[in-house]
Amino acid sequence: MNERRAWKWAALAVVLAAAAGCAHEVVLKPTPEFGNPVADVRSDADEPLLAGFAKEAITPHRPALMAGFGLFRVSVGAHDDLFVRTLVVKQGSEKLALVAVDCIGLQRTDVMAIKAAVAGFRPDQVLIASTHTHSGPDTIGLWGLPPYVSGQDQRFMQSIKQAVVNTIARADAAAEPAAVLSAVYPMDPAIMINANAGEPKDDTMGIMVFRDGQGRAVATLVNVAGHAESMWSNNRVLTADYPGVICREVEKNYGGGAIFFNGALGAMITPNLPQSSKGRSWETMEDIGERVFREVERGMDLLVKDEKPAIAHRQSLVLFPMKNEQYLYLSKTGLLNRDSYVGENIITEVNVIEIGSAQFVTFPGEAYPKLGMKVRARQKPLSFQIGLAADELGYIIAPPDYGSDLYEYETSMCAGPDLAGDIEQELGRLLAE
Repeated sequence: MNERRAWKWAALAVVLAAAAGCAHEVVLKPTPEFGNPVADVRSDADEPLLAGFAKEAITPHRPALMAGFGLFRVSVGAHDDLFVRTLVVKQGSEKLALVAVDCIGLQRTDVMAIKAAVAGFRPDQVLIASTHTHSGPDTIGLWGLPPYVSGQDQRFMQSIKQAVVNTIARADAAAEPAAVLSAVYPMDPAIMINANAGEPKDDTMGIMVFRDGQGRAVATLVNVAGHAESMWSNNRVLTADYPGVICREVEKNYGGGAIFFNGALGAMITPNLPQSSKGRSWETMEDIGERVFREVERGMDLLVKDEKPAIAHRQSLVLFPMKNEQYLYLSKTGLLNRDSYVGENIITEVNVIEIGSAQFVTFPGEAYPKLGMKVRARQKPLSFQIGLAADELGYIIAPPDYGSDLYEYETSMCAGPDLAGDIEQELGRLLAE
């Protein structure tokens, strides 16, 4: 068992040992009525397409309980800033705000509260995803002293909400006519590995560039799958990890803003580094980020311009039973801020978004690569995948891997065996339309 797994198993042991005596009654809500797709819109390709970008630092200036490894890991400073980065794309009466937050993940209940604070956008027009840095504050609540102390700092959560509201407003106001260019291609396979040796991984990289009328970059979107954990459990300094390096280098070398979306990184796609604290440093983090950036540079020569792009968006909700007893305990102790419905069901969402010829799908957690690759096979050639989008349900794995010896740890951090199949089925419906 590697160091990451040992820490997380220890955390779960503490939770389960104390949960029975500290649980509170969970109020199950009536299941809301909905019909899928809950959103189905398309813009007018004859209208000009506009793009705007904004970012805002959210780095806390006080010690924070850090997410991703052991309990009560308290930060002692920051190596680089954490950001909320927002790209707004609009055409005629339709628009989308694509938001990336430098954090481990956000539960759907928190995401919906943030969306409700955004003015001028419908909730379905706002997509909030997490970069999954393991060196940021705990935004879920699991890494304090469960079940007594949540690791989630409400002041930090409020700063995320305000930064999302601010950056969407600024990006919307700054939006200007823009050309759209995209490329999807194989990345150097030596940069990321599957820590479950012998299992597959998807080395697809996607980049999308928006350029103004003078050919200057408004924003560059980068999409790669890989846990943002170049720094390990011994690190107590906040950092956006390698996605921050990529964004910094893109902005320095190409201008405009940069936004990073992680992909199907679950079970277990991670930088090609030793699976322990040995051999990891700020230099190795920089190296991973710069190697990915060099692949971005290579992709700039592969960009294809859309001559008449349009925006299309379809969204569906997924209702499924929570089968993971550990998740249920966490809900009963109040550590997970998550709405539950009669029958111990929960709701999440999936999306299919098209911007010109590029097609995005979203996963509400850490989809394992087998699922990501199956879905990508049904996507259009310029296929992008955004993980940890609008939710963080842990690993999304499906039978026959669910419960297997190889995926024993991932199964313990998965909401249930039905989730992957339900997500694949609903995305399939959206992609077929």
